[in-house]
Amino acid sequence: MTRQPLDEGLGHYTIVALAATGNAQTLTTSHFGSAETYVLYRCNSQGCEKIRVVRNTTQEERHDGDPAKAASVRELLGQYHVDVLVARRFGPNISRIRRDFVPAITRATSVDESIADLLRSWLEIARQVEAVPERRNHVLLLQADSKQEDKGNVMIAKVDEQKCKGCARCVDVCPVDAIEMKNRVAVIDEGTCVSCGACVAECPVEAIMLAG
Repeated sequence: MTRQPLDEGLGHYTIVALAATGNAQTLTTSHFGSAETYVLYRCNSQGCEKIRVVRNTTQEERHDGDPAKAASVRELLGQYHVDVLVARRFGPNISRIRRDFVPAITRATSVDESIADLLRSWLEIARQVEAVPERRNHVLLLQADSKQEDKGNVMIAKVDEQKCKGCARCVDVCPVDAIEMKNRVAVIDEGTCVSCGACVAECPVEAIMLAG
């Protein structure tokens, strides 16, 4: 995939796809790949311009982390030369899709708010777009302090310390290395968690849940 160079100049841009509902104004609360539509923007450090809305025609996911689903998303958005994917949640496939895209997690509920947060995070977005795929990471978009209370409820993995048995199976399945064991209890870094639910499904004692 050919990437546009990113810097402070007006002549350079990248294509951003936001996972939205059918109205193309509100972000979906489900995983990126389950969005009804993708809203595409052409962005650089100076701003973003909406260029089109793309209906999600990717195949149904057979199970969490289905590699065929990741390939389907790559095929659909690759034809538009998309570099950055913005969503409130990503599934276990995040480890696959970041080989071709930069996943950006927003805490906003609307497309407009997410674009504003994307621009606040532009330097980190540019750094990850230009990184080699093996070292690319997801980005948690910065929020405006004045808008913190306006952000929608975000589901984050939470651990019930009383139930946790310290098996560390959640550590093994986390696609973004957001979990570590401390004193035989799983501890989740909320700033890294992408709300994929892989740890919830893996926990044998139901000690982890997605909660706001």
